[in-house]
This record gives sequence, structure tokens and C-alpha cells, in this order.
Amino acid sequence: MRDELTAKAKEYKRQEVYADKVTSINDLAADGFSIEDIAQQENVSLKRIKDYRKLNNKSALPQPAVVKQAFDEFTIQDQAVTAGVEVGNGTVWLQPSNYRPTKTLALANATPRITQILRQQKATALALKDAKALAAGIKTPADISKQSVSFQALGEINRQTTQLTDKERGLAFSQQAADNGVVAIASETEMGATLLVGDRIKTEQQSPLSDMQRAQTASIIRDNLGQDQLQDYLDYLRMVYTVEINESNMANAQGR
Repeated sequence: MRDELTAKAKEYKRQEVYADKVTSINDLAADGFSIEDIAQQENVSLKRIKDYRKLNNKSALPQPAVVKQAFDEFTIQDQAVTAGVEVGNGTVWLQPSNYRPTKTLALANATPRITQILRQQKATALALKDAKALAAGIKTPADISKQSVSFQALGEINRQTTQLTDKERGLAFSQQAADNGVVAIASETEMGATLLVGDRIKTEQQSPLSDMQRAQTASIIRDNLGQDQLQDYLDYLRMVYTVEINESNMANAQGR
């Protein structure tokens, strides 16, 4: 088990170093250091995001936990660096600047924005109308090539595909096509409309795994559980006991 234990020790060390780094940055933030100073001192990347919004946030950090920290009253008032916020496999820190609260616009300032919104809504409605008209004329695979627009072939897709948005995936699997036919579904999007055309939905009634594969999968799961329990026990030993490495015994063992 030497290779396995070595890999686990390296992963434990990596997590330990990462946790120390997070603690160090949090301490600097609590001491009032600016985000620029922290980034320079701790050698972490710094990114500036303009027009970061509390509502309808479409930036690189739209996660609710991040937005909540960025618009915390204390953080905004002191322009302080937040504590670390876990995002996916990483951690981010924020420091808001140039905060501007929501305010009522004068008619002269609001008119261009309202005009743009109304134009976008009208364009979306027209696009959706055209998409629905196209969808009504598509009943068979042969009908696809007869349309005045070109379609992008996505091949076989499933419910986990990243080629479609969440809304499009829901639509794609919402209706079953007839035998030897297709189903066409039009839907509104933020930028206009989308038209999805698909054939029959295939479902797996039985597990695709053979008896041997299921047994192997069960064995892997048991091994993973055992490894997790071993890791927990190793962590417990590190916290309770002082580990001393007997170099001579290790040298003798390697020699054998």
C-alpha cells in the first residue's frame, strides 16, 4: 500500500497548505489590508469586475453566496475585504469599491434605457412568432431541409449535455416524437428565440451494466468507503499523536 499511502499523504499535505493559505488571507483581510496588498503578498491572482450587480448578476462570479458577501452592509461601508467564499474548487475574496445604490432616474435618463428594453422585447416577440411558425411546419425529418433557415446538428444528446442551456434541456425532453417523426419546439430566450427539433426520446429500462460490471462497481464503492475511513483514521492519529519517522527502519524495509 506504499503508493496509495504516499498519494494520500501528498493530498493531505496539499489540503493542509491550502487551508493555511486561506487562513493567512483571512487574517490579512481582518487586519484591514487592501485586496491589492493581499494579492501581492500572498501571490494570488487579482481580477477587477466592473458593474457588479446585486440583481440579475451575469458576471464571472454570479453565485448567491458571493453576491451576498459583496453587498454586505458592513463590507460596503468600510470597503473592506470579505472573508473567503468557497466557489467550486476554489476560494475568492472581494473588496467592493465605487458602490452606487439603486436610485430613481429622471425621465430624460430613463428614456433611452426603456426604449432599449421595449425594442428588445418586441424583437424577441417577433423572433418567437417566426420560430413557432417554423415549428408548425416540421413534422418529419424531411421537413427540416425544406425550411428557410439552417439548423445546427447536435447529434445524440442526453439530459446531462452541456450543448444546451438548462431551459433548452427541459424543452428537449418535454415532448415525445411520433414514430418515424420529429417534434419541433419553439421557446423564447434572452436574445430572441430558439427552435429545437428532435426525434424519439430513448430511455433505458434496465441497467446498462452487466452482472460482472455491477460486481466490480460495488467493489470499487466498498474500496472507496474503506479509503475514506482510513483517511479519517489517519487524520485522527495526526491530531492525537505526534508522529515520529524511524528513518533506520524505513531504510531497512526498503533494502529488503
